[in-house]
Amino acid sequence: MKKLCTCVFFALICGTGLAAMTDISALPANVSGNTWTFTYTVVNSGLDAGIEEFTILFDPELYSVIEAAAAHQPAGWDPAVWQPKPATATFGGFDLWAQGTPPIAKGNSVSGFKVTFNWLGEGEPGSQPYEIVDVNDFANPLEQGYTTVVPEPMTFTLLALPAVIAAAKKRKA
Repeated sequence: MKKLCTCVFFALICGTGLAAMTDISALPANVSGNTWTFTYTVVNSGLDAGIEEFTILFDPELYSVIEAAAAHQPAGWDPAVWQPKPATATFGGFDLWAQGTPPIAKGNSVSGFKVTFNWLGEGEPGSQPYEIVDVNDFANPLEQGYTTVVPEPMTFTLLALPAVIAAAKKRKA
């Protein structure tokens, strides 16, 4: 059991990207059928200039019909969406710009960025590539990474259940 805990610990640490200066997590919610909503939280752990714009990319083989209403974004953030194009293998995107609000300062986070899409893959939607955009040099992102998907509560419960059962059995022994 100790070996398993050690392996899980190192897998989690390695998977979190310790060198990353930002983190974007996504909380999924199934609207109905293959329609999903992701609600993103953006954390600035180390960019001194702040996060003024970011883009989340959507693989054309896995996503379609991306929608993001301005009314469903945090105040002062202006969304732009473009659709994935499977015929040309062009990624779609969800871009947000801090038009009427200060950038996300180092050590701060902003939650509530929402996008709805059709999921074309198997199971639940997963991690997506993102870019922290340099508004003075669009060709060179400040940082690139992959979103972290926070499981739905029921999925999380199902994933944690074996560990809870194993701990209870060990305690009885």
